[in-house]
Amino acid sequence: MGVAEPVELPVTAAVWHVFDDPKIAVTLAPKVDEDKVRRLVQEFDRRKAKLDQLVTDYATDVLSRDQYIQAKGMAEASA
Repeated sequence: MGVAEPVELPVTAAVWHVFDDPKIAVTLAPKVDEDKVRRLVQEFDRRKAKLDQLVTDYATDVLSRDQYIQAKGMAEASA
């Protein structure tokens, strides 16, 4: 193991963590596309929240397994 590796790993992890946030796309978008990218990120966040809610509903027995599979398929098809 080289001397730099212990430093590179946390730095790499931090960079990936930042770029894992879709909102970074708004920051990096050219000014002319900023509003479009912001709307796309908002739509992504809305759909992700919907899928997260489905998981919660299944985990808390609001949805059966079959209902969850059907709802997840429908949500992903509209993506």
